[in-house]
Amino acid sequence: MLSTGVSAVELAAPSLAELARVIKAGACIEASFKRGKGEAGMDEYQVRTWQGWHHHMALSLISVWFLIGETHQGQQLTPALTLPQVRYGLSLLLLEV
Repeated sequence: MLSTGVSAVELAAPSLAELARVIKAGACIEASFKRGKGEAGMDEYQVRTWQGWHHHMALSLISVWFLIGETHQGQQLTPALTLPQVRYGLSLLLLEV
């Protein structure tokens, strides 16, 4: 135990896997905030009080949470097309014209 109350184990350098996990989580959080600003109006608040700002942010975050959940549910139900499938579909469309 150090004088700060932190053990030496907690100060050990993180593993590469842990660093990768944190970086990936940060990228997901940034993408969520970007989506919130674009689709949920997170950055379009005109409030006069701290309480009004908290209400706006809470509703914006709930709407982003809903949108992300719906996106993930849709991705599980309809898998993405592979590149060969897209090429095949485009070739059929272009040959018909």
